[in-house]
Amino acid sequence: MYPIPAPRVRTLNADGWRLFATRCIRLFAYGFLSVVLVLYIKAIGLNDQRVGLLLTLIARRQRVPQVLSSKDTEPAE
Repeated sequence: MYPIPAPRVRTLNADGWRLFATRCIRLFAYGFLSVVLVLYIKAIGLNDQRVGLLLTLIARRQRVPQVLSSKDTEPAE
């Protein structure tokens, strides 16, 4: 069997590194804020089941517009 060649490492220019860095910072911020949100909701008195339900509903609400916009919208005849 032949060995799988390693993919080439491409170098990024300054703009590429800026985009990469801003994406990393943004993803870290989203993760950090989700943890802070859960801690805050727990602090105001919601139990684990309600926190889970709330986060599930938030995730579903964000997903619904994506699903609706991806469907074909042809007029019915």
